[in-house]
Amino acid sequence: MGYEIEFDASPAYELLSSLNLFLFDKGINGMKNLFTKRMNGTFRKAVAPHLAGAKQGLAAEALAILIWQCPDKTDTAAFIDWFAALDVDELHERLHPHVKNLSRLIPSLAEWQPKAVHWIQAWHHHYFSELESNWTKRAKDDLTSKQADLAQTTNQTEFVESVLQGVYVEAVPKLSRVLLIPGVHYAPANLRMDFRDTMLFVYPMATGVTESGTRVMADLSRMTKALSDEVRLLILSNLSITPVRFTDIATQTGLPKSTLHNHLIHLRDAGFVRVHAHLNKTDRYSLRHKAFSELTEMLSHFQAQLRSE
Repeated sequence: MGYEIEFDASPAYELLSSLNLFLFDKGINGMKNLFTKRMNGTFRKAVAPHLAGAKQGLAAEALAILIWQCPDKTDTAAFIDWFAALDVDELHERLHPHVKNLSRLIPSLAEWQPKAVHWIQAWHHHYFSELESNWTKRAKDDLTSKQADLAQTTNQTEFVESVLQGVYVEAVPKLSRVLLIPGVHYAPANLRMDFRDTMLFVYPMATGVTESGTRVMADLSRMTKALSDEVRLLILSNLSITPVRFTDIATQTGLPKSTLHNHLIHLRDAGFVRVHAHLNKTDRYSLRHKAFSELTEMLSHFQAQLRSE
């Protein structure tokens, strides 16, 4: 395998993910969850004035790399204090080796830094502070479980795909690191950022369901719901032979891009679609044929449970 797997956990990542979700709600193409619902209406009107200019100037990729480099992962305040204390030359030294087209993303680091500090402080105050302690505990438990699984795995590529729930990261010469970060705000999707030699993914943490019977029912429900829509069956039929680009699927199905993206997220989450992720290149999608045998096994298991009751 050509890349290193690295886990990282700082609540500052989740602050950034949640802020990104708030600013770019349409960026996940209509994929709604309990967080997007909470961020709308009265809350959005009250908080938006404190984030003036953030949608155009946040530069989330730069902040993510700085969070990764921050020596203190304890809490969001630790990152904000460290970030605010960096001088412009050090900011450039830390960002330039990783962030593509840095000068285009951030024309002036000196002007960007105090604005970014203000935006993340405001978002922490108005939103993330009440979620931070719970996220930290969940992330710690999730990382302990994931790292134990990684230590036992014999196939790191399949392990990454299982963590990312259907995203297969292609090993290419320029890719040296896959950075995996637990999160909740983009669930069931992943938040992805590509850098010069690193792919960063904020993946959805486990729900905490541990009883095998309950998990089987939840997985079975998710898979059958994914197949209950004729449009999704049409999408799967277009993925059955070879990996296909998103634009090609849209052309073949005639679906609006936002609708197609929503369907693909559900199909990936249910295990029917594999996303072939390639550093700094367009993703392709393919059918996970194995998902149908997994569905058959779950149906048999569920039927056996019914007979034993």
